[in-house]
Amino acid sequence: MIWIIVVVLVCEVVVLLKLLMSYRQRAHRMFLVQDPLNQRIKKHKDKLQELGQQVRKSTDDGISKLESKIAEQTIRCGFAGNTAAELDAEAHEAQGVEEPDPSAEEEEMGDGIVGKVGGLYTVDLDSDRMHPVEMIQSIRHKLEDAHEYMGGIRRDIEIVQHTASRLSSGEKIETR
Repeated sequence: MIWIIVVVLVCEVVVLLKLLMSYRQRAHRMFLVQDPLNQRIKKHKDKLQELGQQVRKSTDDGISKLESKIAEQTIRCGFAGNTAAELDAEAHEAQGVEEPDPSAEEEEMGDGIVGKVGGLYTVDLDSDRMHPVEMIQSIRHKLEDAHEYMGGIRRDIEIVQHTASRLSSGEKIETR
């Protein structure tokens, strides 16, 4: 009976040794495979960081161009606004008219503009359609729209800068 117990114990020890050898061999294989995978992961990470820096650089270049154009347009809009204010006063004096009633229906008109020559509009002064006050108000509305559009571009620039900086720093960007 003792010999049966000894045989069973020896068999258990042999099985345990085989399992330990098998697990050790599998762990060694995993270790060998792990190093190339880590290297590939590191290369991909480096490439992503490099691409993030390139995106940041191109974004900054594009944004600087946009900001210079916005500054130029802001100066032009300011000048046009000042000119429109002067023309508005002159138009009121020329027509001897107070502010038009905003509740009055707008009629479709050609503004008395005949064509564009050399970057300037030519105006038919004898036209029945020409209403200086309405033209000035139209110009003001267009200026306001331009200012709103530039404000929207400025907000978009901030969003793009924030996203590019997060991308270049490697932060995880959440999608909505």
